[in-house]
Amino acid sequence: MVAEHAHALLRAGRTGRSTLGGDAATCPEPVTVLVRVAAPAPRLPIFGAIDFAAARFSLADEVVVHWPHRYLDSTTVDERTALCVLTYDPKFDIPLLRRALTMPVGYVGAMGSRRTHEKRLLLLREAGTEGQQLAGLHPPSVSTWEPVPPKRPPCPSSPTPTGAAACHCPCVPALSTATPPPEHCPPQAP
Repeated sequence: MVAEHAHALLRAGRTGRSTLGGDAATCPEPVTVLVRVAAPAPRLPIFGAIDFAAARFSLADEVVVHWPHRYLDSTTVDERTALCVLTYDPKFDIPLLRRALTMPVGYVGAMGSRRTHEKRLLLLREAGTEGQQLAGLHPPSVSTWEPVPPKRPPCPSSPTPTGAAACHCPCVPALSTATPPPEHCPPQAP
């Protein structure tokens, strides 16, 4: 019985006391056992390089550029791992979520609108994910949440030596003159 209680505390990553016994069926005298757990901190892998994820890059222990499902196969997860999917793209989401929903992780969440979530569930079913596994996928409060496109300030642009505009937004890496500026950063007239 002590081993069962200790294992539960280990899975939870918490130090705690278990008092057992005190009855004729188990042990006439109560016994209190302290289980001191020295577990690593829970992990929160965030998949996707959208604005929400990129805002956390400076706080991340590690930033990985890899196919999400392949990274997930190469990293260690346990019951204290929470996976957060922010990719919004089926070519990344579906292989990643199919794999994640079969792993012993504590939480699998994927952001998206109600429509995105319903489409994601359909694609997962078509890919062979079982109903019980799908129950492990946690969307945000899809009944009330709909994405709102972020409002961005105008981007100051300046002509480059070739006459094309280059974006100097802090949110966008430097662009070559062959790359058009992002939608929120229209080039200024020369």
